[in-house]
Amino acid sequence: MRLGRQLFQAGKIEAEEGGRPVVGLVEVVELIRKKKRVKTLAKIDTGAYSCSMDYSLAKQLGWEELVDLTKQLHRAYREKNEEEIKRLCRELERFPEVVMLKKVRSSLGRELRPLVKITFKLAGQLVSTEAHLANRRHLRYPMILGRKAMRSFVVDPLKYVSRLRPFRVRGLNEVKAFFALRPRYIVGIAVNG
Repeated sequence: MRLGRQLFQAGKIEAEEGGRPVVGLVEVVELIRKKKRVKTLAKIDTGAYSCSMDYSLAKQLGWEELVDLTKQLHRAYREKNEEEIKRLCRELERFPEVVMLKKVRSSLGRELRPLVKITFKLAGQLVSTEAHLANRRHLRYPMILGRKAMRSFVVDPLKYVSRLRPFRVRGLNEVKAFFALRPRYIVGIAVNG
């Protein structure tokens, strides 16, 4: 009965009492590392198992050297330079944030990526998980949250879809909790102010 109600309420899934928070397909996430906090848009990708974050976010969190070594590793991996790969892997493993180096197949091709520990705040909850560092500069969202990080949330794909005519918003600081996204534009249905 509850499932039928949820299916026919056009995206009005509500968290049960004491249940898991409901999130949409795109959310504002606050990354936290020591005293640094970075807000960004993240796509909730239930088709991906793990998280992925752009180099720019890692740099804002203070991982400049880690990002530089990762870029060198990607270059050496593409060129199949075994000696350089081994040297860079040893250097990357000295960072306490790096959990492991993992071969990844994605839309970007095959890569060797570091898996780093991250903490972020989503829907009022702190989540500790791991994320791959990748060059996502040319992609729409600088961060992807996979199933592993989203275990304590319910994903409602229709949460931020509005029947109202959308209007353009200039930046994250103007976006309240309600928004939808179109390619290359943040389109809001509610703004601060």
